Amino acid sequence: MTRRLLLVMVSCAAACVALGSPAGASHTTTISQRPAPATTVAAGHTGSRLPRTPHPAPSAAQLAALRSVAQRPHVAAPATRLSPELASATRSATSVEVDVTGDSGASAAAVRAVGGRVRASVKGALTATVPGNRLAALAASAGVNRVAKPIHPTEQAISEGVGLSNATAWQTAGFTGKNVKVAIIDAAFGSLPSGIAVHETDYCAQPTSDQHGSAVAEIVHEMAPDAQLYLYCVDTPVEVNTAEQAILALGGVKVISMSLGWDGDSRGDGTDGSGDGTSVAHAIQDARQHGILFVDAAGNS
Repeated sequence: MTRRLLLVMVSCAAACVALGSPAGASHTTTISQRPAPATTVAAGHTGSRLPRTPHPAPSAAQLAALRSVAQRPHVAAPATRLSPELASATRSATSVEVDVTGDSGASAAAVRAVGGRVRASVKGALTATVPGNRLAALAASAGVNRVAKPIHPTEQAISEGVGLSNATAWQTAGFTGKNVKVAIIDAAFGSLPSGIAVHETDYCAQPTSDQHGSAVAEIVHEMAPDAQLYLYCVDTPVEVNTAEQAILALGGVKVISMSLGWDGDSRGDGTDGSGDGTSVAHAIQDARQHGILFVDAAGNS
């Protein structure tokens, strides 16, 4: 069976809002089409019945064995809790990144019990690094419902400059982002030019020198040079929600900018399709309900 997925996204620039310029809303629409199931027709059937071969009646021992199986209590196989995408990782001791859902306290304890490390946790889900050969043991642990491969972001487009966006006029008029806190959520931050004061929180699995997040931070600084920047490194939807909760706890943040795409995270219509409140769409909705403008890039694709 084939599936066609159409995704349409619209967004705006966050730094302009820090300056005081109007901002638009973002909206996402998904259209999913499924072909009708095929109909199979047997050729050459004449309507006559085929001769039946009698089967011997089961013996008393076979009937007893069947009754014994039927009376056993049903126990979910732990293997069903482990995503098939992680099957190859179970043959190596190398640490792998996973998302774990279930009871948050029990899941965190299970991760530590198999030699793993919890990197971020929100509601009933957490992101962790775990030795690959201990994944099966983690999936079989009490309180763990699912161990899956996380969805990772796609870095999106950045900017074409202050002049092209007419931010110069706002700066000349005195709108420079002074006393405004802007949070930037990205997959990686490298070095930033001297003079840019930032506060950084790192949820990412591995240290990175990728400059994408740094470039975004530089652009926000160029657009709103007096804004206070708070950087959050993430690489899973759970970590986006963890960062959003940390931003709320920080207080005073007016704008969240994120130039990342999350293909497959939710159903794509702008609402939380995860069912457990851990999708990126949920983080955006929650921030908006707390009076924060959350702007995500549509990208070049």
